[in-house]
Amino acid sequence: MHYVYHWHKNADEGGMKEKGPMATALPLYADYIHYFKLGKSLSSLYVGMEAGGTYEIGTPACDVYRHHSLRPYLCPKIGFDLGLTRGFGLSLGINFIAVPAAGDSEYMLNPAIGFRF
Repeated sequence: MHYVYHWHKNADEGGMKEKGPMATALPLYADYIHYFKLGKSLSSLYVGMEAGGTYEIGTPACDVYRHHSLRPYLCPKIGFDLGLTRGFGLSLGINFIAVPAAGDSEYMLNPAIGFRF
């Protein structure tokens, strides 16, 4: 589940960016991650990609641009997986989320923390 603020340029304020309401979106995607093991340790570097679509729940939060609730979704990612045991690890990374659309594309950079089990 994604909870994000939608930013847009305000035509009345000379193109200044303005924060809109919180958007709630459900991403639907395939996820692939490739791990690069660091020697004999349980830790590794990783790169990955999420690709699919995102569905904005309820009325679209942005009232400046009219867009469809279902939009393309891409998320390349890179990070480090700290292996605590063979079956459990803590992942720290950075994701670049891209939601391309005609006239209303969105791009976000976000930190990622997760658990591998």
